[in-house]
Amino acid sequence: MQLLAALRRIQSANAVGFRLDDGQNGTKALFIFRGSKVSPEIEEDMRLVRKILGLKADVSTFQLSFGVVPATDQDLVMLSRSMLEMMTELAATIEVPEEHVAQKRTNPTNREQTEAEKSIGPLMSIHASEQRPEDAFVSVYYRDRWFWIDDRDMPSKRALGFLSIFFELAQAGVVPSAPLVTISAGS
Repeated sequence: MQLLAALRRIQSANAVGFRLDDGQNGTKALFIFRGSKVSPEIEEDMRLVRKILGLKADVSTFQLSFGVVPATDQDLVMLSRSMLEMMTELAATIEVPEEHVAQKRTNPTNREQTEAEKSIGPLMSIHASEQRPEDAFVSVYYRDRWFWIDDRDMPSKRALGFLSIFFELAQAGVVPSAPLVTISAGS
């Protein structure tokens, strides 16, 4: 929890970035601490993240890779969640009607918050009501209820945007090519 809280504070301070670099061995994803003008508290969070993850203390750019075990102290490896896991995590925080829980149509809302959520808030807030929302960013009517994201809720709007991008990336894959027809030019 300490790592997640520190990373969220660093991100909120706009002190972290990502970049893709094209090299001889293909494209590399880089994770970058942007510490030129950050507060001492954020610098301490960066030191803590480096220590917990076993990263080199005096480096600000790390190669980002998919995996479990880093090759060096300049590699930041991670295992991402599947789309199903991401959707399940976000769904656990939807304000669900008690009537739907009683009818066993859904599980109750998970009201427990991590330490990071207590200080920053949940990744996404989806509200429910019987009346159509007046100021919704997006809304859907389902089983006599409106479910929506408030238009003034920037973190939820951002999370929905990222989720949409992840869906597009998950669908991208390799595009099948048309069959190739070869015609002899004489023999």
